[in-house]
Amino acid sequence: MAAQNYCGGSSRNAETVFGWNRDTVARGIQEAELGAAIKPEVETRGSRLVEVVNPELAEHVDRLCGKDAQADPKFQTVTIYTRMTGESLRMALADSLSIPVKQLPAPRTLRRLMNRRNFSLKKVRKTIPQKKIPQTDDIFDNVKAAHERAERDSSILRISIDCKARDSRS
Repeated sequence: MAAQNYCGGSSRNAETVFGWNRDTVARGIQEAELGAAIKPEVETRGSRLVEVVNPELAEHVDRLCGKDAQADPKFQTVTIYTRMTGESLRMALADSLSIPVKQLPAPRTLRRLMNRRNFSLKKVRKTIPQKKIPQTDDIFDNVKAAHERAERDSSILRISIDCKARDSRS
C-alpha cells in the first residue's frame, strides 16, 4: 500500500525512496489489484527431464546398463553398479539406435539419467571375508589330529585334493 500511496504505484520510485526490491513491489501491486496471492509456478521452470521428453530413451538406458550391471554385494542399497560412463552409454545408444551421436543428449545428461534410474558408476567391491572365525582353531586341531592318526595307522591312505572354487566362466 505504501508504494501506491506514496510512490504513485511505481515500483521504481518505491525502490528509490524506501530501498525495496522493485520486482517484489511490482508483484505486491499486482496481488493487490487481483485481490489474491500469486502462486509461483515452480514446476514450469527449467528444462524438463530427458526421460519425460523421450520416454523410450529411459528404456534403452535400462537395457544397455542392465546387461553387465551388478547389485550391491551386501544388498544394503538398491543401487546397481555398472561400468558404463555417460560417454560410453552415448556411444552404445548411437550404435543400438543407429542414429548419429550428435542427436543424443550430452554425456552429463546421460549420467544424471543413470543416477535417477539407480545406476552408479563404481567398481563393485567384493565382500571381504572375516579374517578368522571362532571355529578356526578347532578346525586346524581336527586336521592335525587326522594327520597324526594317518601317520600312526598304515591302513589309512592319504590323498591330496585341490578344493579351490573354480571360476564359472572357465
